This record gives sequence, C-alpha cells and structure tokens, in this order.
Amino acid sequence: MSPGSWRVRLWFPMRNVFRLVDLVSQRHAVRLLLAECAQEQKLLWLAQYGEISEIPSLDSEGAIAYRFESRVGLVASFFFGDDDIVFLGEHSTFR
Repeated sequence: MSPGSWRVRLWFPMRNVFRLVDLVSQRHAVRLLLAECAQEQKLLWLAQYGEISEIPSLDSEGAIAYRFESRVGLVASFFFGDDDIVFLGEHSTFR
C-alpha cells in the first residue's frame, strides 16, 4: 500500500452490521471485529468509514502513525503495536 491518503473502498461483510462513528469510544468493539486481520486489512476496513492519512514519523525507527477522521468529523490518531491498534492521546498512549 502506498503512503498518503487511504481512499480505498472495499466491501467487508461486517460493514453491514457495524457503524463506526467514533473510533476511540468504539475501540473495544473494533478490536474484537478485527482481531484476526492483518494491519493492512485493518486499515482497509477503517477506510470504509472515513479518511486515513499517515502521520510523518518523528523518531529514528520510522514507526508509522495514522490519523483517522470519521465521516462525522471525529478524529483519532494511532499506530500499530504488536498488531494491535494503540491510540495516541494528548499526553498518553492507550489501547
């Protein structure tokens, strides 16, 4: 997958039974739905519900972080740690 904006629209069966509005408050349900998916599949699934863009890396390891904005304008920033989504808060990270 190329860096930049994730505008891929794919159909996933679970799309018909789940509506993502706020990634942070719905993170536990999203984690359960995507538990067996690879990182790329998780990003593609999220892209169905909003815009995903990469946040440029500021560390020497080049870890990729993402910004997700849902269709109602709620924003969440995250990265992958051990294939799980780790959220970036104002002064913390959380799962």
